Amino acid sequence: LEGSPYVVLDTCIIPVEQTLTLEPGVVVQFPDDANGQFCFMVHGNLNAIGTEEDSIYFLSGATAFSGFTSDWWTNTGSIFMEYCVVDSARDAFHFPIDADSLEIHRSRIVAVFRFADANNMFTFLTNNEFHTATPEQTAGIQLVDCQPGEFYHNSGPIRLRVSGAWWNLHDNNIDFINMTHCGGEITNNNGFVDGVHCDILWSNDLLIENNNLSTLFLDEVANVIIRSNLIDGGGIGVWLSDNVLIQYNEVYAFNNALDFFSNTENVLVQNNIITSTNRSAFMGSHNDPPVT
Repeated sequence: LEGSPYVVLDTCIIPVEQTLTLEPGVVVQFPDDANGQFCFMVHGNLNAIGTEEDSIYFLSGATAFSGFTSDWWTNTGSIFMEYCVVDSARDAFHFPIDADSLEIHRSRIVAVFRFADANNMFTFLTNNEFHTATPEQTAGIQLVDCQPGEFYHNSGPIRLRVSGAWWNLHDNNIDFINMTHCGGEITNNNGFVDGVHCDILWSNDLLIENNNLSTLFLDEVANVIIRSNLIDGGGIGVWLSDNVLIQYNEVYAFNNALDFFSNTENVLVQNNIITSTNRSAFMGSHNDPPVT
């Protein structure tokens, strides 16, 4: 804490197998004239653990801070942040190649373009507030081919894309969910503005329960339970899928509340409230599923 605030005059590099630890109350300031060229290059480990009463701050004017990142030829170590404020970064967390872990808890992140973009790492993001530098703009969190992760109690105008692992997405207030080649649970999520738009592609073994959604679209999925959701707007679409249970949902759609296409099989639609304001409430295709 002694010497804070620290004014950054160049890129900060944490070397491989080295650890930088920031204490509660530390302020790291990026000057307004840096023009987005300075970043934290994390090849080792960054531990920034504040307290509820005494957060750690990474502050910049405009886009002076380009974010926490690594280069294309050196693996990233780990980042652990709790009770931190990043305000603001151009791309808050951007890791183009393999990394160990990214954990962010109870923090406030303000970004211009992307909140997070990471590959092949354990990722745990919980109890965070995400904001964009421009009002009414959304920003992405993209976690590609990652290890199993947790994403819960987060809030903000987020487009979340995850792939390649078992994910638990719980109790978030976000705008968009895209899951590819995943398994896991999507439960108790609400839209940041309206309902969550949710796309699930090429995935197996999913529980989708107690969410407030605007649209739910499934393509080439298997062993999926869709239960006790409110889906208001675009309805449910299922393509090329097998073994899907749709049960105890309330579905209110502008067009087709339920669409089944392209050899979808073994779908049970049971005990739902289904309403369409324009076209038929239910539309089957080549393989009409049983409705009870």
